[in-house]
Amino acid sequence: MPWLPFHASQRFTTSPPGFVWDARIRMSRLLDVYVRDAYVGGWGEMVAQVGGAWTVARDAGSEPLAEGQLMRYLGETMWFPTALVPGGNVAWMPIDDHTALATIVDRGRSIRLTFRFNALDDLIEVSAPDRMRAVGDGYVATPWTVRCYAHEWRGTVRIPTRCEAEWQLPAGPLAYWRGEVVGLRFGPAIGPE
Repeated sequence: MPWLPFHASQRFTTSPPGFVWDARIRMSRLLDVYVRDAYVGGWGEMVAQVGGAWTVARDAGSEPLAEGQLMRYLGETMWFPTALVPGGNVAWMPIDDHTALATIVDRGRSIRLTFRFNALDDLIEVSAPDRMRAVGDGYVATPWTVRCYAHEWRGTVRIPTRCEAEWQLPAGPLAYWRGEVVGLRFGPAIGPE
């Protein structure tokens, strides 16, 4: 299947950790799929609707989804790295000169991701051996990797701006998302655009 264009906006909170990701994926000139992924108040949500009316996927409140969404949140803190400052609900353990394990705790869940940096201290990879992946009517713990290829200064922070996410399947890597950060705003809670 070819890559499909999409446009998404995402809002994050750091205390408590949370996000809402809304995307519109263009399937054809006349048909869009709307997707919402979220982690709010310790609950995970995933909804996909064709044309905004016909629900083709939905999960809300299951523990595997909540774990996977909290893991996604931790990985995406790459775009607001002040959330990764030690203390609060994130702890770090060095692995080697360019790799560290980050652990976040929220509402009794403890999630860990490996962060890898290059010689310039740019984040180049985030991974986990066991992120929950939707398969059929359930979830399977699957190795997961996000690779970052471009970095830019946004205000006073340098962040990855082009990344690709993939599942590490027995048959080989399965890339499922490629994206580029085109805009970013930091600050207190921001209302709808």
